[in-house]
Amino acid sequence: MPGFWGEDVPAPAAPRIAPTTAPTALVASLGAPPLPGGSAGDGALAAVYDEAVKVATALAAATGLLADAADPD
Repeated sequence: MPGFWGEDVPAPAAPRIAPTTAPTALVASLGAPPLPGGSAGDGALAAVYDEAVKVATALAAATGLLADAADPD
């Protein structure tokens, strides 16, 4: 990667990515979503979060950034 003045500067190593086991944990900690119908939309939102985790995990695997299960970091 060229630096500001054109010299070669090595790019920093990308961190390994470990998929989460609870994709809805952060959003669930915020409480019920302010949607009409109360908590009827919880299942739909959970499905969206699950799919987002699947896509992110697939992209990490495709680029070689997926952390191994034995990787402590």
